[in-house]
Amino acid sequence: MKNKYFLIISFTLIIFTSACTGYKPIFNSSSLMLEIKNHTIEGDKKLGERMYLKLSNLFKSKNEVGKKNIELSINISKNKTSSAKDKAGKILEYKISLNTIINVKNYDTGKKIFVKNFSNSLNYKVQSEYSKSISAENKIVDNLINQTYQEFLITLIKSIN
Repeated sequence: MKNKYFLIISFTLIIFTSACTGYKPIFNSSSLMLEIKNHTIEGDKKLGERMYLKLSNLFKSKNEVGKKNIELSINISKNKTSSAKDKAGKILEYKISLNTIINVKNYDTGKKIFVKNFSNSLNYKVQSEYSKSISAENKIVDNLINQTYQEFLITLIKSIN
């Protein structure tokens, strides 16, 4: 009896795992076939470099055949405002907004592929220690950059295909 259940469970697991064999990630560099030939960064240079680094790592591919060359312009700015205060006027929570304008052009023809403004914001609470507040702020900024990066990839894939 135990052997029957073991056999049925094993067979079911084999079917489920073999169903995933054709998986390919959507955002891999071989599906995009792009190369950044030129880039400019305006606004907050540190945040712009972080965004560019994520994008340049995505577009690195050994296959040179059929690649489109693009020119990338990133204008990124961060705005930090208080979103909650107590009765004494002490800030309890901050809102960080990241506004990013990305301009993508065909490098060879100079034709504009798209220009898009990505605006994302998140809140974080002020911590009891200043270093913990700074750490929370840095995590929020990382999350906002990742959100912008994901939205950019979706927009890029829609505009290329």
